[in-house]
Amino acid sequence: MDLGDALAQLVRIPSIAFAGFPRGPLDEAAALTASFFPGARYIEVPDEAPSIYAEYGPADGPTVLLYAHYDVQPAPGWDDAFTPTLRDGRLYGRGAADDKSGIVGHLGALQRLDFNPPVRVKVIIEGSEENGRQKILEVVREDPELLRADVMVIADGGNWKLGEPTLCTTLRGHGKLTVTLRTLENALHSGQFGGAAPDALLALTRLLATLHDDAGNVAVEGLTDASWPGTDLPEADFRRQAGVLDGVELIGDGTVADRLWARHAISVLGLDAPAVDGAGNIVIP
Repeated sequence: MDLGDALAQLVRIPSIAFAGFPRGPLDEAAALTASFFPGARYIEVPDEAPSIYAEYGPADGPTVLLYAHYDVQPAPGWDDAFTPTLRDGRLYGRGAADDKSGIVGHLGALQRLDFNPPVRVKVIIEGSEENGRQKILEVVREDPELLRADVMVIADGGNWKLGEPTLCTTLRGHGKLTVTLRTLENALHSGQFGGAAPDALLALTRLLATLHDDAGNVAVEGLTDASWPGTDLPEADFRRQAGVLDGVELIGDGTVADRLWARHAISVLGLDAPAVDGAGNIVIP
């Protein structure tokens, strides 16, 4: 099978696993993915599109689990997001990188081995990774042996440098926290109560500011940092990749690699506050 054609076929399918989007494209992507892998079967996932499972190689000995996903993020404001477009040798379209190329990467490796690898290989292609509901965990709990392996290869990362393959062996980890702060029973007129009545929004922004020092390093007691022992990522490359505006400084100190690969990071992902349009002269409760 031509891998470029396989990727283009996948990209054409708007397989979005978010509420409000149709189920049909997910089933279409599942069927197409299953057709790529001889002997593949469906694994039903509660309240989600199915995962695709296949197994190759000897039944005993080391086991490698290959993971990818066929669902994609929505594409608001992106015209022709699901029309695969080839530019300068690269294929563009929603999901071309994340993570339909992961499916094709696994497919290409197995094709080179004529689907007869020297070790046992399990393939699991998920259909609901992007929505964060993680319903596949229920499958793992129900049948832990299904995906048990000695090594997992997750084709859902990025290269540190264009054209240079990257193997990521560890992650910094991930945690989310929702904070609710209340100071008053009700909103108050700022002209009458401002200056003494505690403003919850102002208090919250002041608390958030304590999470970092003046240089932008994480300042939470108990979180220990390390130094990156490998090659650094040049600041100019990082600024270009991240789209940092001219005149804007990066946060933190040390090398870029230290900040990205050996230290903690804290981001504010969202903030519930009155919108400027329609906001009143009130102390926020």
